[in-house]
This record gives sequence, C-alpha cells and structure tokens, in this order.
Amino acid sequence: MIHLDILMERLKHYDEITLLELLDISSEDLLERFKDVVASKKQYLAREMELLEETEDDMTNELDGFEIHSIDDYERDEND
Repeated sequence: MIHLDILMERLKHYDEITLLELLDISSEDLLERFKDVVASKKQYLAREMELLEETEDDMTNELDGFEIHSIDDYERDEND
C-alpha cells in the first residue's frame, strides 16, 4: 500500500484540471472551500467577469448570422 505522503507528492505533478477530475472536485466545491479567497479578490473578479461578458457579447455580435455546419465522422467516411 502506498503511503499518503508519497501519493501526495505524485499528485503534485498533475496539472490542476486533471487533479480536480481525479479527485472529483467540482466548481461549486472549489468556490465553497475557497470562499475567503473569492471574497478577498471580489473587486478583481467582478472586473474580470465584466470583461469576459463584454468579450462574449463581442464574439456573439461578430458571429451573428454566421452558420456553422458540422460533418460527423460517418458522413465524412461516406463522402471520401
């Protein structure tokens, strides 16, 4: 059986997303656990959220009327 200290050291080598997936930690879990960090960065996060919304709105406006068509693998194989 592997010791917890060794396991923890090995897990440190994973990127954050993979680690969160392995540990089955959700966004809600993170926000609840780090509520104090969110509170301390409230103004910064609010500004970032505004910028993200503006960027999303700009992208939506740029794509207005643009149609996206996808070809699934089955259709692609038939046409080849």
